[in-house]
Amino acid sequence: MMKRQLFLNGVKARFVLRDPKSTLPTAIMMVVRLAGRQFKFATGVKVFTSHWDAASHRAAVAGVSPLDRENNIIANNRIKAMLKVMDCFRQTIVDAPDGVPQLHARLKSMLHSHVSAFDPVEWLKKAIDSDPNISHAPGRRHSTRTQYMNELKRLECFCKDEAMEPSDFDDFNTSFFDRYRDFLCHRHGPSGRPLTRNYVNSIMVNLRAMLRRAVEAEVMSHMAWKNIVLNKLRNKGQRPGVFLREDEILSLYHQPCPTATMELARDIFLLECLTGQRIGDTLTLGSRETAYTACDRLTVVNVLQQKTGEVIKVDLVWQLGCELLDKWRTMGCPTLSDGYINRLVKRVARMAGINEPVKWLVHFAQDPDPIAVTRPKWQCITTHTWRRSFVINLTIRGVSYEHNSKYTEHGSVEMVLRYDMSTMADIAIFRDNLAHHPECTLAMREVR
Repeated sequence: MMKRQLFLNGVKARFVLRDPKSTLPTAIMMVVRLAGRQFKFATGVKVFTSHWDAASHRAAVAGVSPLDRENNIIANNRIKAMLKVMDCFRQTIVDAPDGVPQLHARLKSMLHSHVSAFDPVEWLKKAIDSDPNISHAPGRRHSTRTQYMNELKRLECFCKDEAMEPSDFDDFNTSFFDRYRDFLCHRHGPSGRPLTRNYVNSIMVNLRAMLRRAVEAEVMSHMAWKNIVLNKLRNKGQRPGVFLREDEILSLYHQPCPTATMELARDIFLLECLTGQRIGDTLTLGSRETAYTACDRLTVVNVLQQKTGEVIKVDLVWQLGCELLDKWRTMGCPTLSDGYINRLVKRVARMAGINEPVKWLVHFAQDPDPIAVTRPKWQCITTHTWRRSFVINLTIRGVSYEHNSKYTEHGSVEMVLRYDMSTMADIAIFRDNLAHHPECTLAMREVR
């Protein structure tokens, strides 16, 4: 095959704006043509289109605000540094003309080594930390922000251990994600146990979701993000469908809480167990704007569903639900996150003695097959325990799936059926309590 000719005067760099029509600061890209092909490199800096001089490839430093002047000086210095790298790059072509096929990789390596490196992981950390849509109140260990920041720290460990620090966001490709997945398979969590396959898969999904911020900020190409394929681990684990029986709900309700915050979290948990609504909708029930009407035997609240945007009427079929709502409405609408509620409720459930052994299959990332483990029920409580408890307790009492779907606002009976994991043993416990221990059953109101 005939070698391609390459002339030094054709190896030039020009700087262009990613979006010249943008009214916001847009990314500056370095475009280089090598051996008949065009390559783009991220500079890691931005500029307002009105400040950019396309002829001189410089950002204006005169006639702008002090802040814009400082930002534009940073951009100009980055451009100057990358042009110096281009001069060195041309010299390497003269010294080693046989290396022409590897020109792109060589230039990329030189830019990463000699220019003040752009750190994509650090950029993500700043973007997550400054995102006003992510909850990060002090003490909420399981908030989205804390979860993302912990996962980014794990990503930094991977880049350091594997000696493959990404120089720009386009380095986050399918191959990168595959290596990161294999790295996570041999890591351990804070508890010292290996990571499960389900958790490894969720870390990869979260990282791809975080990279979406880089696409929106125009420091990562949309095509590069779209081409990322997540080759997830096959998970054979099976998490049990835990729910709380009526006697366990009452045990949780009567358990004294050491702090007011823990009591509030407990009440929110119980209210969802007793209304069957989603956590976001349940948190609005304490609002003073919520329409609340009481009849002789039937209590109805109007709830604006966050998922659909529709206002629905919710029957409070349990007397305890009415009592909790009355208590709660005097305190106003709470601001606790669902993760924080989950953590506090586990502690209350442990104090209440909800220790029934639960068996489930856990598939650790480094194991070919899942293993059976036994854990106390309080430790298995999750967000879905709340709605599941509502559906199953009504089903045990003989309420049909059709009636259940009216309370939970599920679109079909089949969706309600998926929640029902009751057994004959659960029904026997309820019937025994109803006959011999009525104080262990919930008082039920009139239902539609």
